[in-house]
Amino acid sequence: TTCPACRPAKNIYFLTAPNRAIAEESPYLEVFKTRGVEVLFLFEQIDEFALANLGRYGGRTIRSIESANLDDIPDLNESKDDEAKQPQELSENDQNKLKAWLIKALPTRLSNVRISKRLVNSPAIVVDHESAAVRQMLKMVDESRVSELGKQTLEINPKHPVILGLAGVYEKDETLAKMVAEQLVDNALIAAGLLDDPRSVLPRLNQILEKTLGQAGSSTADASAAAGKKDASGAELFEEG
Repeated sequence: TTCPACRPAKNIYFLTAPNRAIAEESPYLEVFKTRGVEVLFLFEQIDEFALANLGRYGGRTIRSIESANLDDIPDLNESKDDEAKQPQELSENDQNKLKAWLIKALPTRLSNVRISKRLVNSPAIVVDHESAAVRQMLKMVDESRVSELGKQTLEINPKHPVILGLAGVYEKDETLAKMVAEQLVDNALIAAGLLDDPRSVLPRLNQILEKTLGQAGSSTADASAAAGKKDASGAELFEEG
């Protein structure tokens, strides 16, 4: 189950993952934790096929949390303490501008960008996507039957630091912003189990680290140089005095 305090809902929700640790870190689970709804963890892909074929159990519909309609997820959490703590959020105007930029920047990868109401700690997810279990099963049976991933619908969290940072940088450094946007999409695909080879993202990830750390290093060097000049200037004044 999701957590000791979570309770069953009118539907039976499940999540397929390689192990419990990965399941508990899934961005798709965040809204269920927040609303106190119980989720069944499955660790074998065949289990997803079994539940999909079962369809219903005990009068309750069985649904994957990745395809769950947000409006159908009840709020069973009796504690509302976190509602008082509202993090910084992009304005509606900035949200619309960022959504438009993302589609323009990644026209071959994104068909739509939405503002997410389900994410809490993650910056983005893909929604309305194909089943990762089906894709993996087809790959095992006949890899030639596995089609390339099509354009995705991306949901972004307007309160997450990465999204806030991206909104602040895409007009100033489009090269870095596009690399970050590509990484966001790939991270979301990894979370959905849809990226066939996660190693493919490593070159770009290293570029992002190099670029961001290079900027941080330059700022540190500039600050050190300025401090050195100040110290030298102070020493000269002291000698003259």
